Amino acid sequence: MSDPIGKEDLKAFLEFRSEHKGRADTELVLKHATNAQKKAWVHALISEQKLLSKLPNSWFEKGFFCPNTKAAEQCSSWATAQWKAQLAEGYSLVHDLTGGLGIDSLAFSQQVQKVRYREPNAELCFMVERNYRRLGKSQIKCANEAAESFLERAYNDGELVYLDPDRRMGEGGQRSSLRRMQPDWTFIEQLMDKGWPLLLKLSPLQDLTDLIQRTSGARTICVLESKGECKEVLLFCQGAGAEAENISIVLADVQEKWSTQELQADDLNSSCSKYGWSDSGFLLDPCPAFRKAGAWRFLEERFSLRKIAAQTHLFHSECAVPGFPGRQFGIRSVLKKNELPEAASVISRNHFESAAQLRKKWKLKESEEVFLLAFRDEGGKARLLLTQRQF
Repeated sequence: MSDPIGKEDLKAFLEFRSEHKGRADTELVLKHATNAQKKAWVHALISEQKLLSKLPNSWFEKGFFCPNTKAAEQCSSWATAQWKAQLAEGYSLVHDLTGGLGIDSLAFSQQVQKVRYREPNAELCFMVERNYRRLGKSQIKCANEAAESFLERAYNDGELVYLDPDRRMGEGGQRSSLRRMQPDWTFIEQLMDKGWPLLLKLSPLQDLTDLIQRTSGARTICVLESKGECKEVLLFCQGAGAEAENISIVLADVQEKWSTQELQADDLNSSCSKYGWSDSGFLLDPCPAFRKAGAWRFLEERFSLRKIAAQTHLFHSECAVPGFPGRQFGIRSVLKKNELPEAASVISRNHFESAAQLRKKWKLKESEEVFLLAFRDEGGKARLLLTQRQF
């Protein structure tokens, strides 16, 4: 298999990268369309532009190379990969059965002695193996094989299986259900039946209650948030030898803006006992991981809050709330449509219109301090508050 960035070409590629960094586009692809090596280099630079928000820049300076745009889009960020790698502590070997760009295997190699990377795409496997060498991680063993071949192995103590199934198997690349991902849920159930401890990465859209109903035994569900977005749902099944049925829910911000919080299954999509708000005090907007879990009663009881309404996922407090996992806004006034400021950010929760629709209709300039919070109260009436972000 040809290598578009062989050992002797690394210096030339890095010079090409320096010349075109941040400026790689379709025009540059066309310019080098007849040169297979440089065409691959251009695609690698295009992927790099997508990956710089996920991976350390220092890797690319060492020649980290990825012309495969699909692998670049689907790979974990380094921050989320490092967080999930903590779950492998105490294991001697991790089998990454869906290697992809190999970022998760890199993170696991910082936690365990041995990592086995497997990838059915021969070209991608070849590329990742060379990336590992450039990053000084040649101890990660790579194999060009499908995840399904792993079922032939017997269960061994101290080994963990990791899976990041392709969830874009539907038409048009849409994220699909557990039944249509690859490897599919049947394969995952076979691994569970054989007793393998299993760490499974799923879409942030995955329904947590459905996941609990599909599984049994001791298991943990983790919801990972980064930069204000829910990024991953993880299922960690402890496998054969684990103690009795036990479910824990872990919510974590991998950027550590708030501390990791452990919940119980009963906290998911829980109802509150108190609803209401006033035109003074603070409105509190839970972070994405808590909204994903629907841990409303937990937030109500932990911080002595009132939820605005059953379907309006905002809370009210008469004073600021230290340690609250989310944003806090000091209420300035209740607004009418003819009292709008010139500039404000818009947040819509259970309103008749989205934030984008309201911003377009009101022709507002952006603001990082002033916020308009649009929501419906318990009686279904639309409300609009002018607020100042506090935390």
